[in-house]
Amino acid sequence: MKFNQIKDELFKVTNSIDILEQELAILFEALPDPIFIIDEHGKYLETLAGNANELYLDISFLRGQYIDQVFSPELSSILMSAIQKALDSQKLTLIEYQISTDVLQNTTCFEPNWFQGRVVPLNTAPDKNKAVAWVAVNISERKRLEKKLTELSVKDALTGLYNRRYIYDDISKRIASFGRYKVPFSLAFIDIDYFKRINDSYGHDAGDEILKALSDLVLSELRKSDIFARFGGEEFIAVFPNTSKKDAAVFVERLRNTIQGQRVETNSGTIEFTVSIGLTEVTNSDKTFDSIVKRADEALYIAKEKGRNCLVIS
Repeated sequence: MKFNQIKDELFKVTNSIDILEQELAILFEALPDPIFIIDEHGKYLETLAGNANELYLDISFLRGQYIDQVFSPELSSILMSAIQKALDSQKLTLIEYQISTDVLQNTTCFEPNWFQGRVVPLNTAPDKNKAVAWVAVNISERKRLEKKLTELSVKDALTGLYNRRYIYDDISKRIASFGRYKVPFSLAFIDIDYFKRINDSYGHDAGDEILKALSDLVLSELRKSDIFARFGGEEFIAVFPNTSKKDAAVFVERLRNTIQGQRVETNSGTIEFTVSIGLTEVTNSDKTFDSIVKRADEALYIAKEKGRNCLVIS
């Protein structure tokens, strides 16, 4: 091959490389999600793409830093484990993680966000450190939707309290914990007296106002560790962790007195109401949700038989 032919071929190759570099640059400019090249020691060798400004901040400051210089020890350990897993398996590794202001070190420039990391092992020269390509996809909106859907599945639409499904799972777990670790709790079954009469006299909208008023009042009185749920209709359940029925009775009786003094203003007029309460405590014989709730319900029935607006302890 003559010299001019060789020169022409080299020119074509060089030109092709230049075109390829330009095309790759355009491609990276168009990619919304950031790509990190990270070595096996957690050093950010390169940062690419991440041009969706509404989802990502400038990532260039990471270049040259190590993961444990940027993130908390806990998050650093999680991220490094994903890198090691990808390198060991030589396969794509997926990980979900949250970056928030309290896990970042030496910077306050990030807003709390959830990411899915897609970690791909790279082929490197034998004398070079192993490395991965880490694509960080912002999944915060998906996480917010998942949280909202979860809340809807365990919350009562009218009152915003936990619903029957949630309280069933919660109490079942507490019973199992008591069976193993003897962690006590008390449970109160609360029922609005003559609620049907309220609906018949004032209308169902007014009845809904009473349900919401009771919910707000009880929530304002409970401890943060206590659980309050709407069991169904005008029936509610309160759970008092690490509390004997003797101690819970003091609070519940005070709550009953507070409720009977309330006056709720509705579009149909001012309504006063009372509640009847059955209270019990978990015992060694309780193996299921139904056993403890049945005992509280029986105490509630006695309270109604005694004339309502009272507390009965079982």
